[in-house]
Amino acid sequence: MLTAGGFGLWFYGNHQTKQIESIAVDAPKPASKLYWQMSDAEQLFFIRERARHIQTLIGDEPTEFDEEALRAIKVEIDDYVEDKDSLSQKPFDEGLRVIYGRASQYAPLIIRAYEARQVPSALGLYQAMVESEYHDCLISPTGPVGLFQFTRKTAAKYGLTPKDYCDVEKQSDAAARHMSDLISDFGDGKSSWTLALFSFNQGADKVRDYLRQLRGRGITERSFWAVFRHQQNLQTPLTDEGKEYVPRFFAAAIIGETPEVFELSTPPLTTLHEKSK
Repeated sequence: MLTAGGFGLWFYGNHQTKQIESIAVDAPKPASKLYWQMSDAEQLFFIRERARHIQTLIGDEPTEFDEEALRAIKVEIDDYVEDKDSLSQKPFDEGLRVIYGRASQYAPLIIRAYEARQVPSALGLYQAMVESEYHDCLISPTGPVGLFQFTRKTAAKYGLTPKDYCDVEKQSDAAARHMSDLISDFGDGKSSWTLALFSFNQGADKVRDYLRQLRGRGITERSFWAVFRHQQNLQTPLTDEGKEYVPRFFAAAIIGETPEVFELSTPPLTTLHEKSK
């Protein structure tokens, strides 16, 4: 669940620290400037190149992003950057170093859970960032709980009981199974992975209805970006949360996979695996 603050309660569980190792992956050429030193045009070029890389990490075929999509991602990156040096301890108001430092502790567990279900681990790593910014026991006033902000209905569907809500390993496995089911629903073709991601937030039935509405208007492209681009053709407009969820995922992933551009000392999250015993 994507929110803009106003959480009623959060608390933390106790977890054992495990040794992790960084594994190199192919990525675009490193940027020569920090993000906030770039011009607007340079930022958009950087976002375009990195967003295409994120597409490959989540299983989509790299496609060209139009300016509207790039601007939507940029808004979310700028929102993160605005609070990069924040000293607040309030969820969704913390600084980037705190957020991504916390993420690096849990990344190996999420990678293991998602890879075990044959789901791209980058999906889980940055879903958790968007959903809770890696607060493992976050409880939203509207109901969702835990690292992946499951509703109680969805949590029960995947075997989570209230005592599991703060268990990162069980939450990660449930989220991976949920994503596996959504990917099965929407297929693993070009750009279908963004539909599964969108459905994690909006619900599969609602996303299928969006696609049916667009098809009825002769729009056959199946991706979140098609829904985003043609949202004026929907009977009910997308909510702010619906419009922001996938762009914010890409923003979080771009920051997490190019930490040096945002003055972060953490390695790219997808490179963090548990060390072999």
